[in-house]
Amino acid sequence: MGGFIEKCKKLVMWIGDIIYRVVKWFEGLIRIMIEEIVNAFLVKNKEKILQAQNKELTAKVAAQMKAIQELTKVAEKEKKKLSSHDQDIIQGLFNTENPSIK
Repeated sequence: MGGFIEKCKKLVMWIGDIIYRVVKWFEGLIRIMIEEIVNAFLVKNKEKILQAQNKELTAKVAAQMKAIQELTKVAEKEKKKLSSHDQDIIQGLFNTENPSIK
């Protein structure tokens, strides 16, 4: 029985490694795309940002908000690929979630 369990563990680790590599590759593509969009947004709004009292923090918050906006678009696009059952699961995960910043 121990041999079977060890084989299962190795299989799970192997699958996990493959998933990890795919996610890292995909994450890299999304990151590059979003960085380009956020950079263009900041350049486009440079004059407005330069009018802020705290320019650095204003630019940082604007970049964060734009990145979140773009990530939301990516997530919504991916979510549409799910079955309605799986979309309901996703929705259920966040219906009871209380957003908080610590």
